Amino acid sequence: MKIFDTKQLIENAKNIDLNQKIGYISNIQSLDEIARISKQQLTIITARANSGKSTFLDYYCYKIAKHSNVKTLYISYETDATLHTKLLLRYCNTDLLQTNLMFADTTELNSIENIIELIQYAKDNFYIDNIVIDTFNFISTDQTSDTNAICKVLKELKNTAVKNDISIILVAHPKKLQADEQITGESINGSIHFRNIADLILVLTTDFETRETTIKVDKLRYNKLQGQINAKTTLKYCLNGTYKEVNKDDEDLFIIPSVTEKEIKNITTTIKEKIDTIIPTVKEKINEEIKEETVINISPATEEKANNNDYDFYDVFLNNNKQQIANNKIDLIELMQTKVSYLENVYTKQTTEITLKEALTTKAEEVIPLQEQLRKLTEKEEIQAYKRNNLPLFSPSVVFNNNGTTANNIKQVNNIICIDIDGQDNNYISAQQMKEIVKNIPYVFYSQRSASGKGIFCLIQIKDTNKFKEHFNAIEEVFKQHNLVIDKQCNDINRKRFISYDDEPYITRNAIIFKEVKEISNANIPVKEVKEVVITKQFPSNWVNLNDKQKAEYIADYCLNNNILLNKNHGDTLKLCSIYSSIFADDDKGLDYCIKLRQQRKGIDENKLTSTYYNCSKLDYAINTLVTMFKTA
Repeated sequence: MKIFDTKQLIENAKNIDLNQKIGYISNIQSLDEIARISKQQLTIITARANSGKSTFLDYYCYKIAKHSNVKTLYISYETDATLHTKLLLRYCNTDLLQTNLMFADTTELNSIENIIELIQYAKDNFYIDNIVIDTFNFISTDQTSDTNAICKVLKELKNTAVKNDISIILVAHPKKLQADEQITGESINGSIHFRNIADLILVLTTDFETRETTIKVDKLRYNKLQGQINAKTTLKYCLNGTYKEVNKDDEDLFIIPSVTEKEIKNITTTIKEKIDTIIPTVKEKINEEIKEETVINISPATEEKANNNDYDFYDVFLNNNKQQIANNKIDLIELMQTKVSYLENVYTKQTTEITLKEALTTKAEEVIPLQEQLRKLTEKEEIQAYKRNNLPLFSPSVVFNNNGTTANNIKQVNNIICIDIDGQDNNYISAQQMKEIVKNIPYVFYSQRSASGKGIFCLIQIKDTNKFKEHFNAIEEVFKQHNLVIDKQCNDINRKRFISYDDEPYITRNAIIFKEVKEISNANIPVKEVKEVVITKQFPSNWVNLNDKQKAEYIADYCLNNNILLNKNHGDTLKLCSIYSSIFADDDKGLDYCIKLRQQRKGIDENKLTSTYYNCSKLDYAINTLVTMFKTA
């Protein structure tokens, strides 16, 4: 026990300046004025699903690293470390990332004891200043629904922050809310203790139409010293993951409205004149940090030029608006009001009409308890039976009359095609990685996890409903370029899909209408005949007697000795890492094979490959996937 000496406290208090602001400076001026995260404190970030909690935190930690030299450790359960690094590299330079941003392996990091042990290790060995835990629901407690158990975890995190003189930022999901219900610190799912124990609570809300994120200070331990309770600021979300203050005097230099071809010349002339009136240092900053500050919808080619610093702001603006006119962008509001048919389960013939938005939101929220039960099942037959008997469905591409769901019952055809990406066909990557990949496909306006959680589905607007299958054939080629295999049954226009819930779906109003078509070819090479020829040439007579390691070694050696390119692209690299790390789980021989196979083509980075190898998803039937790659190599 200890009682402080009051006389000594009085002396110490003389050194405290109540007018001096405390907390990290991010150089996001409007945010720094209302809230500054500080050491020895527990901060909680909460928001509705898909409001950009993780994206905002990534950018914020980058900014405090850049402007306050804060060193952050991410304990992220929802994003692969390699992918997380790639996302940060969109705006963070490699030197700053290597010195100030670190990532924890969360594979076996699920208890509060493990997390605290890791934090202590990171503090002692890497001098960490800040910890981000994303999200709380991955931390297991003895009784996850017990408010006292949650209280204990939160107190331990708070005590850890104080003991190690660090800040801890915790991402927490809210409970299920009504559409018009305001979110606060008391809305966090599980316990009122989130609000009671936290030193700072920030609530994010995002307007998807304006791409604006509002950050409100819901709780603040030291009002005035650390910010302002109940204050809020609004930031513009940029396409490369950064945020821009919307109340800047030069806002119109960054937020460019859609314009017609006729207006481009007048507007760009005005913009260029305004840029020329700004002092040279500011103009140079615009060009140097364009990928961090701009909110323009830049095409990949244009963005690459901007990143190489051979494109100034005026050129980016002009190129972008010309492209917007040519690209024939979607109308997201109109698409979300598209009528679709809703069914209670597979066996129901009676349908009702709802909007696409209802299918993706209201109806999706209703299946949360069913989906949780589904994901506990392990047997394939049991999973399929549960889905058929319990989950509702909707038809993205058509509306049926109310007495059947066959082609003869189609009442209306929508200009929307739904693409399924199944885990079993793409078992070298996780569903989260699939979502990140499809973000780079400009035609996808919406994607989310499937009911099983092992795959995803995507929605694309097509130009001609009379060429549904031809559009599908062309879309299949696009996804192949991104190393994704899509379900061929999606070429059925009256195909229905199970409704599922994803707390962070991907949605964009900048998607492009898909116009390409590919005619169905009559050429049909017998698959069996091709397989027989390949097997005779490439497999040894004792193949069936070999174990998985021996088979994997044989295939790798055969390819290396006969100059057969098994690793054609980055997707193949990910597959091979997953395959060989699964088969050679107990030694490093698999890594050696992956490096040798990757060396068959140019551009290898052994450090990145090693990181990918040890962080990739593991496969249950790895040798089967490898044999398939071998046959088609």
